[in-house]
Amino acid sequence: MADAFRSALWILGLSSPQTVVSPDVTVPAGRRIRVWSFETGDHIADLEGVGADLQIGFDIFGPAAASFTVPYGMITRSLLEPGGVAALVEVDYRELGVPEVWLGAVTGVGVASGRGARRVSLEGPASWLDSESAIVPARERVNAPAGQILGRAVRTHPIDLKVDVPADMGGSAALAGFELAGQSVWGLASELATITGDEPRFTARPGAGRLALSWESAFAPMDLSPVCTLTEKVCTWTYEAAVQTREAMQVAGASWDVGARARGVAVRSETGRVLGRRAALAAVVSEAAALSLVGAAGTEVDVTSASAVVLRARITTELRRWITPRFPIVIRIPWDTRDGRELWPLCTVGALLRVRFDDDYGPFGDAIVRIQTAAFQLGSGRVAELGCELWEAL
Repeated sequence: MADAFRSALWILGLSSPQTVVSPDVTVPAGRRIRVWSFETGDHIADLEGVGADLQIGFDIFGPAAASFTVPYGMITRSLLEPGGVAALVEVDYRELGVPEVWLGAVTGVGVASGRGARRVSLEGPASWLDSESAIVPARERVNAPAGQILGRAVRTHPIDLKVDVPADMGGSAALAGFELAGQSVWGLASELATITGDEPRFTARPGAGRLALSWESAFAPMDLSPVCTLTEKVCTWTYEAAVQTREAMQVAGASWDVGARARGVAVRSETGRVLGRRAALAAVVSEAAALSLVGAAGTEVDVTSASAVVLRARITTELRRWITPRFPIVIRIPWDTRDGRELWPLCTVGALLRVRFDDDYGPFGDAIVRIQTAAFQLGSGRVAELGCELWEAL
């Protein structure tokens, strides 16, 4: 009972001081690079004269990596490491159509390939959220939805992690007895995402030098309407030649019931139409519907999962095992065309795109893909490179 009471206090935020969430900041789209002090949160400077090799990247968690060059004399140690702590760098190129702002920390400064310049390397929030200073101090078992567990860990951390947490963080079904055992905040986010199949998101807040945390449930209803349709007229594309054929694609599904008949059913089929991750993630169907698949060629039934939480973890495991590789496809959209400039603002990680490519022997003749990574070359030869996976073949 005492453990349950302490767990409730931890989730409600009564066991340690709350971090005040900063007010939202609305900043017009721009073309600028700002430097922020991590320790004080102050805006230090705007960088000018950034070289033609500026590039930023995002993954499913948020800002991933970035780099650029600047002339000698334009940067100093006190600028990039004020007080001996790596500065935060905000890259806001929304004026060019980059859909969101990038924010990360300086991880290195080296000599660029050409003379008279230095290359600055940056990493997204993993650079500080996966550090010793971001270890979750609590050591206990908690009962709560995954999003609440992560949000509470960030909100009550003894140092300001530069992450703002909404009051309504949720997630999938509550986890019972989840153990907080010295994980870093980033490690905790990754662990919870692995268990639930959900996706935590760290989004840079324009003009704030901070991130906003959100939690996307993989099992929540979602708008499956693609934001646009891509053809060879507006982009180039490639995918690995060693992907599985239509006949070899696998699909995982599951269902559960309540009460004495609680059970899980996982089904995979050796044959059938091409199904992407949407089919597997959305195959949370009634028990009768799942059992109707039994008896088809190559099906297997697993009745060992007695709860939705365990079953979701098994779905994710089966998904990774049987739908691998997941038809990885790389789409490149140049900026210097009218179509490119219109498409760039739509290329957010997690967005769905419809593709109609000349792909007679693969799945991309008419399909929906989901953006998993997005990299933007913002200097010369501007191009967006999207790493996608098959979401649904049409």
